[in-house]
Amino acid sequence: RIVPEMRGKVDAIIVGSRTANRDNPRLTCREAEVRRTAKRIVLCGVTPLSLDSNLVKTASEAPVMVAFPETSPPPNLTDITRAGCEPMPLSCIEISGRPRLDPAALLHVLAKREASNVLVEGGGSTLGCFFDMGLVDRAMIFIAPFIIGGKEAVTPVAGEGVESIKFAHPFKGRFGRTENQTIGDKPRIGVETVGKDIMFSGWLSDPREWYDQVVL
Repeated sequence: RIVPEMRGKVDAIIVGSRTANRDNPRLTCREAEVRRTAKRIVLCGVTPLSLDSNLVKTASEAPVMVAFPETSPPPNLTDITRAGCEPMPLSCIEISGRPRLDPAALLHVLAKREASNVLVEGGGSTLGCFFDMGLVDRAMIFIAPFIIGGKEAVTPVAGEGVESIKFAHPFKGRFGRTENQTIGDKPRIGVETVGKDIMFSGWLSDPREWYDQVVL
């Protein structure tokens, strides 16, 4: 319920192609108030977006943009474009010894299209890339009361990670249950139950500083 509500309040939603193909989401605001119709962005590096995906099938309902390396378009780009998806060639940067789409370049393109409020849903590699480059302003983390385990378990946030816990990405602010984004002179760090789950929410950068630094 909460995630569709979030989708209805943002300008764009970003997801990796592997997650899009595996989970087959629509990334739309269903059964919740729609304040905006978000652009749905799929990052296609090595893995192309499937023509059978719900995103492609619903391209007429809400915009779908397929981002890919400008020097290496996906093999099915023509078919995806005919289905109503907009191609978005982007520059690449080297991450872990291999080229990856430049998330900063993507945000720059979205800003030019007046999409400044962007939700990155996943998966782990996509989230990790944004964290590695310091491009995450606010995080909402859902934790379910289950222990799965397994040494091959997939981490929710991949990427390069940090060498030491002192370099981890901390929330900044004060814990509190107020509806406001700030408590006094500090950003709010929220902890609340959502059904059987727990949700942590907070800012990795002070929202007031972030608004002052925005340059389009």
